[in-house]
Amino acid sequence: MSTDSLAMPTDLRSGPPAPLRNGCRETAGHDAEVAEESRAEVNSNVLLPPSFTDLLGLESAQKAASVGLQSKSKLRETDFTKSYGFFSKELLRERRAYLTVVVRPLILITLLIWACLPVFWGALSNSAKYTSHLEAWFINRDGARIGNNLWVSFGNTSTPTMHLGWVLVDPQDAGTDEQIMDAIIQQQAWIAVVVEANATSRLVRARANGDATYDPTTAITVYYAQARQEVAVGNYVLPITQQLLSESVSAYATGSAQRYFAQVTPGDTVNATAINLLSQAPQTISPGISWRMVNLRPYTAPAAQAVTLVGNIFLVIFAFIMTMAHSAARTIIAPRLNLYDYLALRIMVPTIAYIPLSLNYTLVSVAFKLPFNGKYTPTGGFFMMFLFVYLGMTALGLSLEAMITLLTPKFVPFFLFALIIFNISPTLLPPELLHTFYSYGAGFPIWNLSQAVRTIFFNTQNNLVQNAGVMIGWISLSCGTTLIFTWWIRKRELRALQIDETTSIPERLSKELAMRPQARDEERGGPASRPPSKSE
Repeated sequence: MSTDSLAMPTDLRSGPPAPLRNGCRETAGHDAEVAEESRAEVNSNVLLPPSFTDLLGLESAQKAASVGLQSKSKLRETDFTKSYGFFSKELLRERRAYLTVVVRPLILITLLIWACLPVFWGALSNSAKYTSHLEAWFINRDGARIGNNLWVSFGNTSTPTMHLGWVLVDPQDAGTDEQIMDAIIQQQAWIAVVVEANATSRLVRARANGDATYDPTTAITVYYAQARQEVAVGNYVLPITQQLLSESVSAYATGSAQRYFAQVTPGDTVNATAINLLSQAPQTISPGISWRMVNLRPYTAPAAQAVTLVGNIFLVIFAFIMTMAHSAARTIIAPRLNLYDYLALRIMVPTIAYIPLSLNYTLVSVAFKLPFNGKYTPTGGFFMMFLFVYLGMTALGLSLEAMITLLTPKFVPFFLFALIIFNISPTLLPPELLHTFYSYGAGFPIWNLSQAVRTIFFNTQNNLVQNAGVMIGWISLSCGTTLIFTWWIRKRELRALQIDETTSIPERLSKELAMRPQARDEERGGPASRPPSKSE
């Protein structure tokens, strides 16, 4: 007995059965696609179980390929011999399929707009209403006319204009200047206005003695940390505070000057000595008192905004591109991998790929001389930045890896958009200027990455352990969901493949070729045709 006889039944070695060949010839225009798919399946042993290729053998595969090429050529000639208008009845089926493909994403995008964009718009729309949530300290060390008059203006919250949440802090509780500065850095308050001790008495003595060395800015000191959140500080904290200081200091200086001139010019007499001394120190009248600003954490690198806000969007996009590439690459090797190695592939490859991506992302910041020495040495700051960028990209990327398993590459861009919007929105402004809805941001990767970058660059409040913990938690959650989703989808695919293995290729071809003419005629409303039987 020959080897060919052992490898294949006689009726298959001679090529496809006669009814099948007749069916292919008569309906070549409609069966070309099936024949071509069969040829591709036979030639691609990676994607099919071994039993399929053993059943056909090389000779039958070549014949099937020949039939597929001939049918495909005929189909090409037949389909393009005529053309029709878009609304013609001959294009009813194609037009219906085309509109389905166009309208379905239109509906989904519309739903996505209303589900996500209000979150982003809402983060910016009502911030001015929440300025009173920004805690600010007023510390009256003077305890006399200057301090008391200024607190009347700062403590008045009945005005319709925006105001901060001013709190009168006891000087003993506030402590020294160093303690106040540390409190601002540790984000206990956004700003502190300190009326220095003996401010009133020093002004009076300077006027009386004509002290030319008197400095009006020594009366009031303002402490703040710009790098805590440069948008909130620049748009709300500083403008509101400076406007209050300007109005209250101007009002006090005017009243104080009027009182002083009333003293030195009683009635029609003039105290020439007092006027002469006043001419030696005119700053004691105008402005009389002023303030100095102490920026404890200046936002010295405007380019840092690319890392603390907009750059985080780039991280998500880079991770998404890697997710799509890995999804396409997995189809090459996945059918021949066992489940354990396939699960390891889903987790290990992305996490390794994020290392060079995060490193290059950090190197771009080096090229633009961002301040890596804000809290650590330049080298230490670089590696800390790299570590947190890697954690952030891994947390975001693995969430995309998990969802692409369920949503497939066709729908995962919708999840990408939602992931960006819901991560970025709480980062636009501090929590005090947002609705309580946005408090979820403290548990999301981008908010924590932004806070970590501020600490590394500008030495703001140190919550690096908490920031890293949140991102590691996201990584763990995404790893777990990726493994579960992959196992579930893989189980479904294997079950379908096992069912498919029980049907031989000739049998499947016969069924598909028999059903195609029937389906075609039913769509056109005509009688269903069938391939000729042996008796016919």
